[in-house]
Amino acid sequence: ELPAAVAQTVTAQLGDGQLGEIDWSNDDGDPVFAVEFTRGGVKRSFAVAPDGWLVARELAFEELPAVVRRAIEAELKGVVPKEIQRGDDGLEISYDVTVDVGGQARTLNFSDEGKLTGTQIALNEVPAAALKTLQPRLAGARLVSVSKSVDDDDTYYEAVFVKAGQHHSVNVTADGTLVSAELPLAAAPAGVQKTIREQGGFLPRLEQVFEDGEEHFQALLRVKGKAVELELKADGSNL
Repeated sequence: ELPAAVAQTVTAQLGDGQLGEIDWSNDDGDPVFAVEFTRGGVKRSFAVAPDGWLVARELAFEELPAVVRRAIEAELKGVVPKEIQRGDDGLEISYDVTVDVGGQARTLNFSDEGKLTGTQIALNEVPAAALKTLQPRLAGARLVSVSKSVDDDDTYYEAVFVKAGQHHSVNVTADGTLVSAELPLAAAPAGVQKTIREQGGFLPRLEQVFEDGEEHFQALLRVKGKAVELELKADGSNL
């Protein structure tokens, strides 16, 4: 029942493993096929996008690159991760590490260089100025997660949410300045939509970026198994 590209990836990942359940999920507005399997008596899982791209796979701690293991050990200080997922959108490799904090599951994100790039937090932990910018966009939406990150001494807060069945995210600074917003293709200007559709392929991410009082659009496409990144003006021309 799987699309051919997805079936090919599933078969390659299974190897000598025993297939478990395959579930189609679109709960967070981000469609994916979640696959469970068993190898050597150990249950694992991975996720495949509709274009056949392996977007995530579960790893054991020992399977991580050494630099990532050291970073996780330094950050967790003896806390044992509940789950580790390696993510790959075509441009970047990341590692989501889920831990139990006071009975609540929280996720920390690390780059493939071992840098802590984000920490999941509760909405009530967001500063008032940042929350003021986020709340109008969250109205009528289902909140998926909120994360905090620090880059070059600047602190950012990102909210991921689903509205009308579509995946969105908003990234703001601590003082409430809007940095970027992920949006579905149908919400982009007509010129941007036209340019992206002309590329063909699968669109995992489209962001509206606000910088120095101006806006532009960044699109990640996967075309024939290769990642393509576009930076576009609102009229669809290249930035």
